[in-house]
Amino acid sequence: LENLEKSTQYITKISPYILKQSSVKYETSTKNTRIFGTDENYLEMEGMKLESGRFISALDIEKNEKVAVVGATIKNKLYDDDNPVGKYIKINGTKFLVIGCVESVANGMEGTNDDMVMLPISVAQRTLKITNVTMFLAEARDGDVIDIATQKVKFSLKYCFKHWNIGEPP
Repeated sequence: LENLEKSTQYITKISPYILKQSSVKYETSTKNTRIFGTDENYLEMEGMKLESGRFISALDIEKNEKVAVVGATIKNKLYDDDNPVGKYIKINGTKFLVIGCVESVANGMEGTNDDMVMLPISVAQRTLKITNVTMFLAEARDGDVIDIATQKVKFSLKYCFKHWNIGEPP
């Protein structure tokens, strides 16, 4: 990813992520939700903000820290609206320390970005048993270069992953 960012003057940030449905548990409460494995750029690139705590860092990824950031729905359903920071959440039998809670973007509705748990991508790959990156978010330098940036990213990905069938971006 770093090479992709450096290879074009049109891209300012790239964030990989993986995604899988799974159940999460806190004490006796369980909820089925989306688990994202991602990096330190994801929160800002998605335009989300923290309500409390902190987000995943590059060091968390490097050190394979078992930390999690939860959405508002998870906070409401599992922690009865208490601040979950400093408490644990279980995913696939593995305990994660909750380090942050994302501000609600959809009033805590299920199926939205409120209904998710985010983990460092390195840890999520092992926990969710996913070896490949599901998607990338890429941020263009500015609105005037979106089309050329899209083409540059597509070309770079096709070059790096020749054996994959990479189609037209949505």
